Amino acid sequence: MLGVGSKNGAGGTAARTLMAREFPHRLLLAAAGCSVALLLAALWSLNRETRLSRELGEQLHRQSEVVAELDHLNSQLSMVAWHVVWKGGTAAVESYNRWENHAAECLAEVARSWPWLHRQIPPRRLTLLEKQALELARQNNVDAAQRLLTGEDYQSHLEAYHRVWRHLRQSLADEHQRLWQRRLEQTNQTCLMLAAGMAVLTVFWALVFRDLRQFVSLAAKREAALRESEELNRTLLASLPQRVFYKDRQLIFRGVNAAFAADLGKTPEEVVGRNDFDFFPRDLAEKYRADDMRVLRERKPVTLEERNLAQGRERIVEVVKAPVIDAEGEVIGLVGLFTDITARKQAEARLQEYTRRLAQNNRELQEFAYVASHDLQEPLRKVRAFGDRLQAKCGDALTPECRDYLARMQNAAERMQLLIEALLAYSRITTKAKPFEKVSLSEIAREVLGDLEIRIEQTNARITVGELPEIKADAMQMRQLLQNLLGNALKFHRPGVPPEIQVSAVVFPAAEGAAHGVSASLLAEYPPETLLCQLQVQDNGIGFDDKYAERIFGVFQRLHGRGDYEGAGVGLAICRKIAERHGGEITARGQPGQGAIFRVTLPVEHAVVIEG
Repeated sequence: MLGVGSKNGAGGTAARTLMAREFPHRLLLAAAGCSVALLLAALWSLNRETRLSRELGEQLHRQSEVVAELDHLNSQLSMVAWHVVWKGGTAAVESYNRWENHAAECLAEVARSWPWLHRQIPPRRLTLLEKQALELARQNNVDAAQRLLTGEDYQSHLEAYHRVWRHLRQSLADEHQRLWQRRLEQTNQTCLMLAAGMAVLTVFWALVFRDLRQFVSLAAKREAALRESEELNRTLLASLPQRVFYKDRQLIFRGVNAAFAADLGKTPEEVVGRNDFDFFPRDLAEKYRADDMRVLRERKPVTLEERNLAQGRERIVEVVKAPVIDAEGEVIGLVGLFTDITARKQAEARLQEYTRRLAQNNRELQEFAYVASHDLQEPLRKVRAFGDRLQAKCGDALTPECRDYLARMQNAAERMQLLIEALLAYSRITTKAKPFEKVSLSEIAREVLGDLEIRIEQTNARITVGELPEIKADAMQMRQLLQNLLGNALKFHRPGVPPEIQVSAVVFPAAEGAAHGVSASLLAEYPPETLLCQLQVQDNGIGFDDKYAERIFGVFQRLHGRGDYEGAGVGLAICRKIAERHGGEITARGQPGQGAIFRVTLPVEHAVVIEG
């Protein structure tokens, strides 16, 4: 989504793909399938019920026709018999035979089609009497034939036959009613099943429409969010000082932000559709193309520092190029972001030059301090030596004023010697430094107490040393550190009050450093899990005002006159330099007349040796 054509970017495609996946197509297909199945079932059921009803109607109609025809044939047989008997004629006899054959054919059809109905049709007993009457009539015995047809036997059979046929017609009507009722019940069952299916399908479609409404609502919200996101991206890209571009697999620009286009003196629309050869010198364009092809081939992002030439101005830029991979895992192009780092590189070059000069100046100062201190000692030794000789040979001959001058000269030479020795000790922190190794602070503390044994006895001091850990450090400098701190505690004691000194240590992770008073600047140099050792020396001496807590660590800084306490004022400066060389710090707190506390915080381990 860069400059032109952002709506066709990977973000829009991914959003539309996600929306397509959430479309309830399965539920919709299932509902449509069920609807088609139910419609087909309804059509099949309707066709089946219609066919069965039609067949039943035809069957019942045919049954009624056959029964009516049989009844009619029986009546015709009786009428033919009467006609022959009363009126005579052989043609009527033949007609009787035809009607009888027709009746036999109807009975045969009933027997074939409806056996149950055939079983209910009684045999026609009248036929025997009628044939006897016809035979008598044929013999011209008409009176006997008439008596036979009008006789009680014939009439009783005729009435019985009519009763049976009335019952048969009623039974047939009842059977027809029963069959129609059964057909109606089956049709009702089919309708109920279809109605139940329609109810289920209605619920199914209700769910489909609910999901469709939700999908349409969600799609609308996502489309709005997508438009808002694209607009925000365009705004952000337009606001970025970095230059951003997107190329396809043919390395044609498909999108750029305004900053990129402005460098070329173009608008984003004028850049899209063109390549590097249209804007840069051929050698630069070929290099850019080679870098792009490597990104597409290796499918990995790269970070490069390149020379960039735009509108006649050469710059140094930091370029990050990354492949653009679609959902199918295919590389479809690359996106790049580059930042003008010309000013930063120039600043880095100046900083490197300043660092080089500073290191050179420090070396020169250290060499000067070391050489100067050694060179100063030679004439100073002569001054002190000749002063001692003058005191020894001519001391008695000197006037009181001359002896005072000589004493002042010797005191000044002694102070000068102390200053030179202190300056040498301060310079040795870096010039005579040794590699770090694991040392026992407890062992070093015992050695320092042995060195200070005489001063401890002279001051009646009581020194308590707790359990001290092992750390990686320069053993000689750790010894010098402890000796300076304990020496100060012995020196600056209150008159008439024996010094009480406690030496202790605690180890804690850097994450807890703030609770132990470690400065934020030191904690920023170490990961939270780094172990720190805090060595503490506390005394009950003369103390100091906290406003001088920083000043006392300066070189040649003193809070008291030389007549009150001896020393050159370099001891605590040496302690700070040792702490800093070990990647740590030293702090102090005090109260006048109540003593002081010095805390030295050092890392337990060192990844690299920190030189001064």
